[in-house]
Amino acid sequence: MKKAAVIAAVLVVLAAGGLWTLQRVVDRRLARALPEASLRSGLPMTARGLDLNLWKGDGSVRDLVIGNPPGFPSQSLFTLTEGHISLKYLPLLRGRVRFGDVTVKEANLTLVRLADGRLNVKRQAVKPVPAPAGRPAPSPEAPPVEPSPARALPEMALEQLLATMTLTYLDYSAPADGKPFEALFHLNLTGSGLATYGDAADEAAWGALKAEGYVESGGKRAPVQMSGRLAPLAQPSAPTFRMTGSIEKLDPAMIRPLLGKNSGIKGEAERLDLALVADKGRFDESQSRIVLTLKNVKLGDRVLETATLRIPVHGTVEKPKLRLEQALFDLIAQAMAAPAGDKSSGHKKKKNGLNLDAISKGLEGLLKAKQ
Repeated sequence: MKKAAVIAAVLVVLAAGGLWTLQRVVDRRLARALPEASLRSGLPMTARGLDLNLWKGDGSVRDLVIGNPPGFPSQSLFTLTEGHISLKYLPLLRGRVRFGDVTVKEANLTLVRLADGRLNVKRQAVKPVPAPAGRPAPSPEAPPVEPSPARALPEMALEQLLATMTLTYLDYSAPADGKPFEALFHLNLTGSGLATYGDAADEAAWGALKAEGYVESGGKRAPVQMSGRLAPLAQPSAPTFRMTGSIEKLDPAMIRPLLGKNSGIKGEAERLDLALVADKGRFDESQSRIVLTLKNVKLGDRVLETATLRIPVHGTVEKPKLRLEQALFDLIAQAMAAPAGDKSSGHKKKKNGLNLDAISKGLEGLLKAKQ
């Protein structure tokens, strides 16, 4: 009995010593993590605290700041006041990382689109460096380098997610009064059962994600809600999910990109509903759509108290596409069914009370936007 107790005590001491040694290795690795990540990405990164406590099985980060790429505004790309994770040890024996809880407080992400269309979250292509003097330039007939195949994510999962975040969108390609278009999304996120491994064909194994909050633009706030289920995500570029959501009382500036600058359509945005279904990164067009409800719509000399603009979504998650012209034809059909207004307004080239010049310009603008 005493011998067994001694052996158990020795094993505990050895395990504690091993854990203490591993903790020191982890601490040294964490001290290099941000500088190395900053060097690889070319983005400045700092944090006041970055810890992983193996004894408690949890980690934390405080006051994380990631700067914008060169050539973009000076404000930060991402900031995080505080984040916390708890780690489950048993799944590690099977080569999986499983988090019990992930908590994110006051995360702020700023997306910037410059006037030339560049995005701060999209990695820019590296320009080839000219060959030094005296050395031959690479042959123009050399075969192009094939892109590396997408790597599968490591097997990770989290049981519960709780996050508060603000997403700021600045668009310098669509200025108003000399200032970039700006929209702020303030969201509370909750999630459960999110993973990168599992049977995607079994919807019972899918995780859940929900977002609630509001979007603010032009001094107005519009309530936002989204919810849905996500299949285990093995490839980041090929997600499978079903999401629905809505935004109410939209700022007119937010729907202008959907309607086109020269659409000839005037109206007040009442509500925007989303239904998005994707299978392995590709939208199911029969189920994916943006539905925009408008009121007091004017199209030519036709006036509709309410109208619905249904915009099918297709393409891939990385490059989504909208069938805008199809939605506009549907709106025209709604307008033609409405009574005509005052025909003495002086519009030319009318048929059935519609301003064909405005419609033609609208279609041209929408088709250009789609390309």
